[in-house]
Amino acid sequence: MAGIAGFWNLDGRPVEPALISAFSTRLAHRGPARSTLWSDGALVACLSLLTGEGTPDEQPAVDRGGVMAVFDGRLDNRAELADLLPDMPRPAPDARLVLGAYGRFGHGLPRYLSGEFALAVYDQQRKQLVLVRDAIGVRPLYYTRAAHTWIFASEIKPLLAHPNVRAAPNDEFLAGMVMGGLHLREDDGSTCFRGIFSLPPAHVLKITPDGVSLQRYWDFDLAVQSQSLPFETQAERFGELFRQALRRRLRGSESVAVAVSGGLDSSAIFCFGRELAGHDPSLWAPMGLSSVMPDGSPADERSYLAIIEKHCGVSIERIRPVFQDVLSRSRDEIRQVEMPMLDGQWGATRALLRGARARGAAALLTGHWGDQFLFDNTYLVELVGRLRWLTVWRHLREYSSWFSDTAPNEFRSRFLGQIVRGYLPTPLYRLLRKGRRTMRTWRGNDWFTRPFRLAGAEGRHREWEAQPPNHSCSLYREARSRFHTLCMEWNNKVAAAEGMEISFPFLDRDLLVFLMAVPGTVQAHKGVPKALLRQAGRGTVPDAILDRRWKADFTAVVNRSKMEDYPPIAEILGSSSLCVRLGYVGQEALSRELVRVRHALDGPTAVAGWRLGHVLALELWLQEFLGAPREGRSA
Repeated sequence: MAGIAGFWNLDGRPVEPALISAFSTRLAHRGPARSTLWSDGALVACLSLLTGEGTPDEQPAVDRGGVMAVFDGRLDNRAELADLLPDMPRPAPDARLVLGAYGRFGHGLPRYLSGEFALAVYDQQRKQLVLVRDAIGVRPLYYTRAAHTWIFASEIKPLLAHPNVRAAPNDEFLAGMVMGGLHLREDDGSTCFRGIFSLPPAHVLKITPDGVSLQRYWDFDLAVQSQSLPFETQAERFGELFRQALRRRLRGSESVAVAVSGGLDSSAIFCFGRELAGHDPSLWAPMGLSSVMPDGSPADERSYLAIIEKHCGVSIERIRPVFQDVLSRSRDEIRQVEMPMLDGQWGATRALLRGARARGAAALLTGHWGDQFLFDNTYLVELVGRLRWLTVWRHLREYSSWFSDTAPNEFRSRFLGQIVRGYLPTPLYRLLRKGRRTMRTWRGNDWFTRPFRLAGAEGRHREWEAQPPNHSCSLYREARSRFHTLCMEWNNKVAAAEGMEISFPFLDRDLLVFLMAVPGTVQAHKGVPKALLRQAGRGTVPDAILDRRWKADFTAVVNRSKMEDYPPIAEILGSSSLCVRLGYVGQEALSRELVRVRHALDGPTAVAGWRLGHVLALELWLQEFLGAPREGRSA
């Protein structure tokens, strides 16, 4: 784990030592700080002394020509990159490899890097600062310009430490976050703070005294398709790439933990990881941790944990998360993630991270995004256009048999919505969507003022235009949406606050390239969700897991925690709240809707809890980062 930061005074002002200290303090949870200065700028690195390969890593790294670099992350192509740099001593830490690659390839550096990383290179001779973020965007990197100074960091808090950076809300982005919609918008680097940007995944930012350029250096090629290969061959290839993704995350000098729920995705990571380590002593055999839910609840998966333990011959540590005291935990979460985004299961997430760290692990692997990238039914809409209606009917029927806890009409309703979204012109679709919102009895956004809702509407012009439904495009939009990147930034910062790294094998770049090239009819072969993983896991993952036909339901647990803390939540959202005083929320509407939410928390869905979480997150974010209220807007 590491954190990086730096600044460059383009007007030639000398380095301010107090600013370096402020940056280091705000990134101290990521490791001890070291810095390298030049006449009008500095680079700061906060990290452990060992890289993922166990090689001593002294950052910032500086070469003989005065080029310096800071690096946060993991390179997956270390061997290939070292072969291109014959003069590079071996083994070399990642930051040194980056410096060597920059010396040879210059501006073409990012195209030679693969892995999860954020980095900065300052070249004194060329007078340029280069910022790079990995192709998927797992590691965050933020930047801003304050007068004549460019500033960057792994988190936003160091940027706010600069005396010329003012925390101002980006209303359009805030509205998109709390009212939904960012999953429909391509990542443009916007954040909740006006004037502060997140470097988009697969982009490089080059800063010189003469100007700034932001360019994409890599992207998925959706023209590459693997249509003709049989399912068994595709499943075998998936298994090879999945194992490669795990090898990349199990190598290193410190142990690795896996968050094992008993579901297919996390269980596959654990079982495949144990199998790999059994054949390769250079890999860590991952330890298993599980956040267990109340006995007999719809979220209780302990019977599946016992099956995995018997199959792998190892114990999985049980951890009891804390779901009480939502308000104080939410304040901590908002402070860490720097955005109005609350996780209803954050108590479980933090418990797993702390449990893994206490047991000596440096990284936690999770099965996140397996649901999004291993099973996407947009291909059904493609089949409708090709008049393969019988196949569509058979697959929809098969879905229901694999989700016994889901109403049969759930998939049909979702399918009909996808048809409307895929084939209606964008203006007509938006008109229909607006009409549906108007017809609903309770929309959950009624407490937000009209000006704030209009601010969110202003961002719709950046939504992807409707295109003919395509399975590959659907996965691409998932990977490239601003909401997806925000989720990765959220996870990275929550883990870093606990002294941990977090990684997602299903977001491995090579694995995603493969999944975007595979037809949806192969991913859901004969209508079986996640068919590729189920086939590849035969013999490695217990059959009871591969054939499991229900998912854990955390609705009751999350709703109960909000019900227990409802009185203090309602109090903090009263007339003195910042979201009311700043004009984001109407007082009368909020009072009315809070009563309705309280009753809805007794219901069978988590929608009311989510809506309450959205407005609570906005209020806590305003309190944490804006402090004293300013003049609001009219309701």
